[in-house]
Amino acid sequence: MCSSDLASTLQLFLQYIYAGLFPTNLSAADASDLLYLAHKYEVKSLKSPLVARLKETIAPMNALSVLKIAELYNLNELIYTAWAVVDWQTKEVIEGEEWLQIDSKTLQSVLERKTLQVDECLLFKRTIE
Repeated sequence: MCSSDLASTLQLFLQYIYAGLFPTNLSAADASDLLYLAHKYEVKSLKSPLVARLKETIAPMNALSVLKIAELYNLNELIYTAWAVVDWQTKEVIEGEEWLQIDSKTLQSVLERKTLQVDECLLFKRTIE
C-alpha cells in the first residue's frame, strides 16, 4: 500500500469502527486492504462483509490475488470461490496481467489442478512466457 492508499484505507477502517459504516462500492483492492486491518486488529465483524465483497468482485483478472489473500487468512469459502474462477475461467486467468507475476507456489498449485478448463498447450505457452 502506498501512503495515500494507506490513509484512505485507514479512514474506511475507522469509519467502520467508530460509526459502523461499511463502505458501498468497495473495490477488491480496498476490500483486501481493509481485510488486512480487520485481521490485524481482530475486528471479526468486519471480516464477514469484506469476504462477501471479495466474493462479489472476484473475476479472472483478480482471482489469483484473491486466492493468495484467502490462503493468507485461511478463508476457506473464499479459497473455494477463487479456485472455482481459476478452474472455470482458466483461459481468461492465464491471459491476465496477474498471471505474469504469479509466484512459484501458486503456479505449482494451478498446474497440479486436474479441473482447469483450458487447452494444455495454451497453458504451457503462457507459463513459459
